Amino acid sequence: MVESKALFIRPELLMQPQLVKPLHGLAPRTIMGQAWWNKTRQKCYAENNYHCFACGVHKTNAKFHKWLEAHESYEIDFDKRQYRLIEIVALCHACHNFIHAGRLQALYEKGQISPNKYREVHAWGNDILFFAGLDKSKAWWTAPDIQAKLLPETNGTWEGWHLLFNGTKYYSRWKTYEDWKNFYDGIDED
Repeated sequence: MVESKALFIRPELLMQPQLVKPLHGLAPRTIMGQAWWNKTRQKCYAENNYHCFACGVHKTNAKFHKWLEAHESYEIDFDKRQYRLIEIVALCHACHNFIHAGRLQALYEKGQISPNKYREVHAWGNDILFFAGLDKSKAWWTAPDIQAKLLPETNGTWEGWHLLFNGTKYYSRWKTYEDWKNFYDGIDED
């Protein structure tokens, strides 16, 4: 089998900030439904000849799993407390887990992934960024004033957070950090 080449590689995708907790569980896929999500993600996978947008690996050579995963990429306005969907991107499992470092940390702490996988995912993403000349510690969202806005559980900014999608504002389903914590503490993730 002759494998096609990636049309592009965008390691800067690995520099995305974490999704703020008030917007957990709120995504275009949940708004539009599974049929829309399946069609959208399949189109996304084909867009780069079934290669990860961030690292360029073909799905058949991907680390951990031989498939791609779809990820929502957002434009963030912290002053408006708004995430706006920019695009859906295709990522290998390792790159997707690197972007969702908070979730990865939670799975590790619960013993649901091995220490080896935890280290490998971080090494994978860090190597990609290093070879691309990117430094995640210098990303725009690492500034102290932005970091405070990323942690609404400590500064009481849950009210008003929303996802702007197709011209409609979708607000957080959580009123407080305690609501969020009670929900997610009861879920076993795999």
